[in-house]
Amino acid sequence: MNCYQHPDVAAVAFCRTCGKPLCQVCQRSVEGTIVCEEHAPQQVAPPPAPRAAPADYQVAAVPVVTPVAPPPPPLPERAPLRLDRQEIATLIKRGEELLNNGDFSSARLLLRRAAEAGSADAALTLGSTYDPLTIQRLGAIGAKPDIARARKWYQKAVELGSDSASEQLDKLAQAAH
Repeated sequence: MNCYQHPDVAAVAFCRTCGKPLCQVCQRSVEGTIVCEEHAPQQVAPPPAPRAAPADYQVAAVPVVTPVAPPPPPLPERAPLRLDRQEIATLIKRGEELLNNGDFSSARLLLRRAAEAGSADAALTLGSTYDPLTIQRLGAIGAKPDIARARKWYQKAVELGSDSASEQLDKLAQAAH
């Protein structure tokens, strides 16, 4: 996504007030919050110049404390996806095609969407994209196994009614030992 004022420059942040994408030049920080120029308070005047201290004045060393911006508020819970059977079937079919072409990242996105909509088959297939045994069997280059994620999606598939997901969980447990 590019900056709303500079369409040829990539955005690095978003205005917390209006959501506009901002490049490095357009972003303003107000008390640790990123805003666009429109929502940044106008500066009235520069602060006064410091006065010279008297000759007998001694300055104590004071540690500099850099303020830390508060963490952003947590994202709201996503409502479960509502997809019809045809949409889910299309996502799974396309996800499997992407897997066969070696595009694990794209396949995972589509399969996750179908799994979150309640598809046990999608959750099972998604789990296999993280399963070290499947990745090794397919000879996938660049796909990183993740046993924890494989287990998570296999368990989700079991919850959604998949019988074969239990078998995959057992194989995964044996491979981990």
